[in-house]
Amino acid sequence: MWRRSVLTLLLLLVVFGVSAQVREYAVVRGDTLSYNYTPLDQTSYVGGGSRETFGRRLYDYQHLGIGNERNVKFSLVGAPAYSTTTGWRLTIAGNMDYYLPSDIQRHSPSHLTLYASASLTGYYRVELDGYNRLDKHILRYGAEFKSQPTYLYGLDYATALLGNAAEYTDREYGAWFRYEYLLPHNMRVGAVADYLYQNSLNLDVSADAILADESLRYSGAGVGLLFGFNNVSRSAERGSQYKGFRLSLEAIVRPNFLSSMHSTLYEFSVAANYYARLWRGAGLALDIYGEHHSQDTPWMLRAELGGDYRMRGYYEGRFNGNSLITAQLELRQHIWNGIGAVVWGGAGTVFSHSDKFSVDKILPTYGVGLRYELTSSTVVRFDVAFGRDTQTYILGMSEAF
Repeated sequence: MWRRSVLTLLLLLVVFGVSAQVREYAVVRGDTLSYNYTPLDQTSYVGGGSRETFGRRLYDYQHLGIGNERNVKFSLVGAPAYSTTTGWRLTIAGNMDYYLPSDIQRHSPSHLTLYASASLTGYYRVELDGYNRLDKHILRYGAEFKSQPTYLYGLDYATALLGNAAEYTDREYGAWFRYEYLLPHNMRVGAVADYLYQNSLNLDVSADAILADESLRYSGAGVGLLFGFNNVSRSAERGSQYKGFRLSLEAIVRPNFLSSMHSTLYEFSVAANYYARLWRGAGLALDIYGEHHSQDTPWMLRAELGGDYRMRGYYEGRFNGNSLITAQLELRQHIWNGIGAVVWGGAGTVFSHSDKFSVDKILPTYGVGLRYELTSSTVVRFDVAFGRDTQTYILGMSEAF
């Protein structure tokens, strides 16, 4: 597995190394598809005496960008990725950048992205993501459909630690809307509304036994408030791309009369990131995250530990509970040209009312990774992650945080 991952990483370095320096992006949840590129002069291949290289032909096949005089630009980009949760997958995103007549900051376009991802494991996901900024007002909206064959290790810490995987299919439909108002001193406040439908299908014998008394389906709407602070800026120095502090607080209530539940549900989350420069070519990144769900929250909506970003090294959702706390510290070092390396360590745990917090339940995460920097904000990422009696590989196009 690791040999195929390294080979794919090297191929990505070659492909993306042939392109630079006009900004395009399609940033979507999960897979970051930001990139820079140099538009190809197609006329130079005709009678110009220059020969089209393999890299340019491959670039033409991978990317399509179209602009016009009305300040509307379309782009299409695809990229492979790998994780233990989905296996090998191909992600394609079509993006439209545009300016509204009332846009004040012409350097900040609105965008609409249609994102699709699929793998041979049976995983597929389609998502629509929109962003509009009108002076101090930001509107974000989206919709998603996802189906993913996955594993269930248990509904408490002791059972999940055994590592016995039960199989089922997680199917989700959702739509969401966010409004943010920009305040002075890099602060913002806003509101959020969403609708979520989630269904657990194709349970094997083990999963059916674990979920014997649990609901397999949830549908409902939620409304909430958010607060944020963000003074993170980009550094021109490789290895320390970011500097500053970011904080996000969010609270959502899901009334029983708007859902399939007989009780009202609550959830809270807090995320904090700190970035600092250490020495030449080196940066430090800290991520602290907490999440809490009310006691009656159904199992499929509870906090999940693991994945490609937080608590790397654990299968996403292997440990779940009403409350989650994680922290990770990562050292990022530029080595040469666009190549860099990272090393990280961290810890996290989940717990519930019936499965209480204990120091013995704190799980470690640590690992090493390689980076190839395409721009100051976009990297090709290959991580080897370790946890307690587990190990995973991650290949994608984004930093972990």
